[in-house]
Amino acid sequence: MGTIRLRHAGHAMAVAFMPDGKTMISGGADGMVNLWDVATGKRIKQQKLAHAVRSLAIATDGKTAAIGDWFGEGIRILDLTSFQEIRSWKAHNGRDFWVAFAPDGRSLVSGAPEDPEIVIWDPATGQRQRSWKAHQGGVRSPCFSHDGKVIASIGITDNALAAWDAATGQELWRQTPPDLNPHEACFAPDSKTLFVRGSGDNHITVWDAAAGKLVRRFESSKDGGGVLALTRDGKMLAISVRP
Repeated sequence: MGTIRLRHAGHAMAVAFMPDGKTMISGGADGMVNLWDVATGKRIKQQKLAHAVRSLAIATDGKTAAIGDWFGEGIRILDLTSFQEIRSWKAHNGRDFWVAFAPDGRSLVSGAPEDPEIVIWDPATGQRQRSWKAHQGGVRSPCFSHDGKVIASIGITDNALAAWDAATGQELWRQTPPDLNPHEACFAPDSKTLFVRGSGDNHITVWDAAAGKLVRRFESSKDGGGVLALTRDGKMLAISVRP
């Protein structure tokens, strides 16, 4: 697998591929959002937002993005043509929101470091659809499987990696490996595989998403930390690293 480096100004806190896999968006604590050509590594567009970007997710139709605010001011929906905010709402107490769209684009999941609940929202209205307690302490990096049936999450205090029935909130499995400090997670397109990046770790672990079993691990970079994003065909993995 080849490597392409894209130079986001400052620390890229969030990365996400557009549906076509040919372009990618990055966002950072400085509020800068960049649109990139993946093949060439060239910046296509840059926009300075009035708020910091902790996480971002692209809707299935590629028209909007959801942004989790670094300073806890809420979840924001951004028009990706104009880069203008469409709507926003207060989601959790504290700061740092992780957000991810359901495959049908009609639901949005979020988590925060000072809230033990996973929360599902209607992105068209900002109304809460359902929620459940997921971890001791906060919730990091909740994400939908590509078939929309499962949500994976990471506990900040309990350091656990867990999977949930997206419709009911029922726990499917939970693992707390002693040698793993999970930081970010994302599903492969087949929904059968879960990729997990550790905090301060140069490795990515690969999990059987149905059984909750560790399959293998591989070295990703020497920079540690970082967030993950997969193209929808599963052929390219993006990892943000500290400059």
